[in-house]
Amino acid sequence: MDRENSSIKSYEPNMHEQGNVRADNMQINKREKRKEIDSYWKDLSGHIEHGKEKTSNITSKLLDIKPLLTELPASKRAHIEASYSSLCAVAKTVMNEIMDCMKIQSDKEQSRLRSTLMNLL
Repeated sequence: MDRENSSIKSYEPNMHEQGNVRADNMQINKREKRKEIDSYWKDLSGHIEHGKEKTSNITSKLLDIKPLLTELPASKRAHIEASYSSLCAVAKTVMNEIMDCMKIQSDKEQSRLRSTLMNLL
């Protein structure tokens, strides 16, 4: 009987240690998942900021050019205004493409984030 008690007692600390190891591993896994989720948000924020900067730069340049058109002599203004209109159309296309890229990146990050969250549940 003593022998059984001693083997049970030696087994109990071993189970306790295993429980501690499991708890530690769960904490590490939680931290890793939290870092992963934070990284998705950071990536998404970076894509949005990059797109915002690009579209803002394009818009800013066009707004800088527009008042200069009125300073041109009438003989050259019509030609330059036509070029400016074409430039605005191209800028609109470029900004739409930037927005599309941002949406695609956003969808990818959201998908990765959803997948990570579903794995936690």
